[in-house]
Amino acid sequence: MSENRQNKEGVPTNDNSGILVTNDKVVLIEEDKINSNLQESIKEIINNHPIRREYSAEDAKKEKPLTHYSGTKNLFQILRFGIHSANFKNRINSLRLEDKNLDELLPYIRTPGVATCGYQGCDSISLNTFEPLGLPKSWQLGEVKKCLFLVNSEIEVWGLNPDERGEQNNHATTIKRKLGIGNYRIGNEAASRDEVLAVNIIKPADILAVIMPDERSVSVLDNIRELSHEYVNYYLRERKYRGKEDIDSIKQLVLADLWVMADVSKDDALTKNVKTVWDELDKIEDREVLEKVLKLQDEVLGSFIDEREVSEENLRMAISKKFGITLITVK
Repeated sequence: MSENRQNKEGVPTNDNSGILVTNDKVVLIEEDKINSNLQESIKEIINNHPIRREYSAEDAKKEKPLTHYSGTKNLFQILRFGIHSANFKNRINSLRLEDKNLDELLPYIRTPGVATCGYQGCDSISLNTFEPLGLPKSWQLGEVKKCLFLVNSEIEVWGLNPDERGEQNNHATTIKRKLGIGNYRIGNEAASRDEVLAVNIIKPADILAVIMPDERSVSVLDNIRELSHEYVNYYLRERKYRGKEDIDSIKQLVLADLWVMADVSKDDALTKNVKTVWDELDKIEDREVLEKVLKLQDEVLGSFIDEREVSEENLRMAISKKFGITLITVK
């Protein structure tokens, strides 16, 4: 990355690298701006009150939002915490924000192993511009168990303008590396032609709606249950060999969705229950772990669905209501 330089008259110059050089000091404009945006995003996550409006497939075709694919298994995490880069937690820690609520949230923000975003470089989030063919069909999403997040097209992205792109071939194009300052790393050497990059986090409020596969082809409820068994088995295998820090990252996979559901249900007793199980899990026998997790799962699902029948339809209705977001199923 090249630095901005003064011209012969000593006037500050700017070559879009994010650094402004004056006679007195270097002002890291871009880094300050990103950190400011990051702090605002964290406040929103802590307060958990994104304001969204009803959104339809017709709105999307007209407004052409940015889009982001992710597995349905990441649905709860993304709706609660936004779409974030693999380096998101490091960024929070580097800001040294002192907030008890934030400290409680951090263990449940899932990034290791199954990051809640596509990213190129530790601070990049992969988005696509709205495709000319429009929204995918439900069966297309169902084949890969993915959902499509519709993202506010007015957020700042990198790689949209021709001068932000590099060499290209028939299949891919380079998005130039940006923001060496503050150790932010953004860029992609093999981006698709309609791909752009956001920085570090897309706030929950910037997620407008979710395009979901038809419930006959993909069940979020079944996915939750299947993943519980899969993650518990993984946890039990790995805790024999790993240190506590590594085990905590795996424990996130087991309990993160349950904690998010309890959290957005504003059920303090249930949230406390999830934290208790988090603390106890390492201390109990292997044969008791799955039993304890599944019992907790039943309690959390019952509360999240407001004690109605636990079904796919009721779960989707509860997701829409609790997160205040439109779930759109396209044919």
